[in-house]
Amino acid sequence: MTLIDQLQDENSRFTNVQTSDDLQQMFMMVKLYQTKLVVIKKEMLQLHDRATKLKKRALRLQQTKQKAALHREQQRELQLQRETDLIAKPPSSLNGKERSS
Repeated sequence: MTLIDQLQDENSRFTNVQTSDDLQQMFMMVKLYQTKLVVIKKEMLQLHDRATKLKKRALRLQQTKQKAALHREQQRELQLQRETDLIAKPPSSLNGKERSS
């Protein structure tokens, strides 16, 4: 084996070692990104759950406010009706009898 052949062999071994290191580093990066992805998915699920709960709460609040507004309106109409009923009305039957005499 010549010196050139030996040097080429050494170079190929170093290249393989470098490739192996790069591959190891790449696997470490894949593992890191996979962990980040799992964390992001978990956070997204939590945010989705919170958003769903908030939507339900907002709907309940809106329904409660609508019921309260309807109740207030009904009470106001009832009060107006009571006031209208309390206003003195001239008796129409007396006016009719007095006019005929």
